[in-house]
Amino acid sequence: MNTLLILSVGHVLASQPPHIALIVSDDLGWDDVGFRSHQIRTPNIDQMAGEGRVLEHYYVQDVCSPTRAAIQTGRYPLHNTVNDWLKGGTSHLPLNETLIPQKLAPAGYISHAIGKWHLGYGAWEMTPTWRGYSSFYGFYSGGQDYFTHGGDSMLDFHLEIGEKCGANCTQPQWDAVGDYSTILFTTRAVSVIQEHDASVPLFMYLAYQAVHSPRESPQSYVDAYNGIIADKDRKVFAGMLSCMDEGIGNVTAALTAKGMLENTFVIFSTDNGGPVQDTPGGDYVGSRNFPLRGGKHSIWEGGTRGTAFIWAGSATGLIPSNLVGQPVMALMHGVDWLPTICVVAGVPGCASTQALALDGVDVSGPLFKNSTGGHDYIVYGQHDDAPNVFTPFDDAIRDADGWKLIQGTGGRPADWSSRPPNMTSGSSGGRLTLAGSTEQKREQECTTPNCLPDALNPHGLAPYAMHLPHSLNCSATQVGVCYSGHDIKSVFAPKPSDCCAECSTLLGCVGWTYRVPSSSSVHDKTTANCFLKKKMDKNGEQCEGGVSGGATNPSPSPSPSPSPSPSPSPPTPPTPPKGGVMLFNVMTDPGEHNEVSAANPAIVARLSAKLNALRATAGDGRPDNLDCTGPGSNNGKGTTVPGKGTFVEPWCTVIAA
Repeated sequence: MNTLLILSVGHVLASQPPHIALIVSDDLGWDDVGFRSHQIRTPNIDQMAGEGRVLEHYYVQDVCSPTRAAIQTGRYPLHNTVNDWLKGGTSHLPLNETLIPQKLAPAGYISHAIGKWHLGYGAWEMTPTWRGYSSFYGFYSGGQDYFTHGGDSMLDFHLEIGEKCGANCTQPQWDAVGDYSTILFTTRAVSVIQEHDASVPLFMYLAYQAVHSPRESPQSYVDAYNGIIADKDRKVFAGMLSCMDEGIGNVTAALTAKGMLENTFVIFSTDNGGPVQDTPGGDYVGSRNFPLRGGKHSIWEGGTRGTAFIWAGSATGLIPSNLVGQPVMALMHGVDWLPTICVVAGVPGCASTQALALDGVDVSGPLFKNSTGGHDYIVYGQHDDAPNVFTPFDDAIRDADGWKLIQGTGGRPADWSSRPPNMTSGSSGGRLTLAGSTEQKREQECTTPNCLPDALNPHGLAPYAMHLPHSLNCSATQVGVCYSGHDIKSVFAPKPSDCCAECSTLLGCVGWTYRVPSSSSVHDKTTANCFLKKKMDKNGEQCEGGVSGGATNPSPSPSPSPSPSPSPSPPTPPTPPKGGVMLFNVMTDPGEHNEVSAANPAIVARLSAKLNALRATAGDGRPDNLDCTGPGSNNGKGTTVPGKGTFVEPWCTVIAA
């Protein structure tokens, strides 16, 4: 009989720590996976999300390297210094940063990295097997052709087995030229699992290239959307995403065959929002962030609010049955994975033994017990590819109640994604759903991307992503205003505050209308007068004695927005920031349509003070001294193999401080 270990987070684990798979998709948009888009087929992702928990207020950075650095270190870019995507050369994640596999090693984990690295390769010490991984299969840089892998000029595709695998160890993968990277990475992941000793805990970092540019997919995956998706860019993108989904299914199948899946904890995350058509980076492939504003490269919600979920096998004891399929509403960020993984793995004192202070927090409570936790504030970081109008640079901060302050601008792109009129449902039959049909009407009725008639949302309600906190502000109401239609249910309520309380406990309820009950209703409580809404139209109607509240969107007025400030403003307002600011509430206005700074000066002052204080802590990452001109240096021009070609290889030497 297996012994059991009770951890402080309140779950029961098998005596062996769980295997952990961290799967990162590149440039995945908010409205791309099947459980949100209902267009692109991702059955494996959808099933795992439905059997796990979707993270609805989870944030990443606006581009790839900063997110990867944040995930691996548990520290914001302003602290680990990777504030923008690494453009080659000697730029890198500083070597004094401690990464997830280095944290897991004392607990006996064997760690493998597969896919895209993009955290530096100027010196061997910057590459994965020098930073805690036992093997690496993939590419160092930020992007490449899915089939040639740079082999037509300089190959960037490597197999490195063993810790500190360097110049005489790395194996350039010439045979990979011509094969699709998503399939290659899946094949490698399956091989790692098959060769792994199941009695030893495994940490697998599987960072797919998909769905980053260029827009490339094996034709068979594209042809599967004939007659379903008309837009040619979106169609190829769908093929790319479906291929990755198939790969994830193959990885879980390999874990099952090895007898490891039921003791595996899976994290799935994008690295940033999807690049949209007006992307300044020229990297649009076909992603969509509906209904959010902006996309990759910007610090609008579309660039930073990330698609993510967790899944855990039954033997891990992590997710209790009553939470399966329920969304996680806590405010989270990619920096949280390192401290949370430490807790899951049973690594004691993960944060307290950290030489550099963590920005991430342990979110095992919200994930596994639905308890309070997560962040009071998260920092968005810098946008890129757009002028800064704030000194020293544009940035943003958000609190747990949804208040988001932008100092300067949100960057580019700044427009909104939309669903085309020929929006399709990829669930069955390959049929095209046209405007005016029942499916399209349902899509239009939903005010969020998660109006789901499936396992994730059995009632087909809106919303998950934009669900208000369970503690609605029942004193922030519209008196004499009622809203018609879009009722989830109706009940009797003696007074408006009771109606608000009913809404706060009903999944999918975004607002409510209370109508004055008749005297007979008060006596027998049989006639409903409290109407709980899955959507509230822009404007209500006048009604005598009526009261409404929740996620209403009334005409702008000088009165404060309904969501309360979680704490009072500072007694002394901070020094006015150097540049303009904008304020949104992304809980009630996720699309960032309504700028409300003028009506909420106390909230602006509080968030400005918090963000300015965090700015003052920037830059504690240590720069590394490099010699890039010494004997043996190739000056970054690669190493040539006769009869094969040239491949990327580090060329600098780290000089000890």
